[in-house]
Amino acid sequence: IFLQCLYYARAHGKSWSLSSYRTDAGAEVDIVLDTGDRLIAIECKAGKSVSSTFFRGGRSLEQITKKPLEKILLYTGSSVQQFGPRENAVPFDVFLREWLPASEEGYA
Repeated sequence: IFLQCLYYARAHGKSWSLSSYRTDAGAEVDIVLDTGDRLIAIECKAGKSVSSTFFRGGRSLEQITKKPLEKILLYTGSSVQQFGPRENAVPFDVFLREWLPASEEGYA
């Protein structure tokens, strides 16, 4: 997913930056996509079921950032699930086909 985000940004001339996030307390986000005006925290899970606890790292990041933050949990399930404001679980294929291209305008 990291490489797909990077390839998408480069192919479309976006000056997005990608990083990750981790605290000493163990909160982490696999990918932090900075679009310039906002951040997208992307957590990747291999399972078909999701839980709101998977957004822990994104919630931690939200406490320290000044930019608007969207939290996305990518998983192998088949449907988009909303867990809270700007907190969505999204199947990998839906993210790549629909959500990543829409990240230019926002999708929360």
